[in-house]
Amino acid sequence: RRQRQMCIRDSIASVAPHQIIVTSDTEISKVSIWTTDGMLIKQTQPDDYTCTIEGLDSGMAIVKTETTSGCTIKKIMIK
Repeated sequence: RRQRQMCIRDSIASVAPHQIIVTSDTEISKVSIWTTDGMLIKQTQPDDYTCTIEGLDSGMAIVKTETTSGCTIKKIMIK
């Protein structure tokens, strides 16, 4: 029997300097941001469908979005 995998639609964007905006079609339970070296920069628990995180240093980062349907991990360039 094959297990069905949920497709989580989310978006992570850095539109303004030192900021990222995370949106999802399911409720976000946690957003974690790491350096590419694996050091945790910031973590938040928004309990909403969108989350804005400010005060970030410019550069590459790894963003893990946990929702009620699962999680996604993406690499992003923070402006």
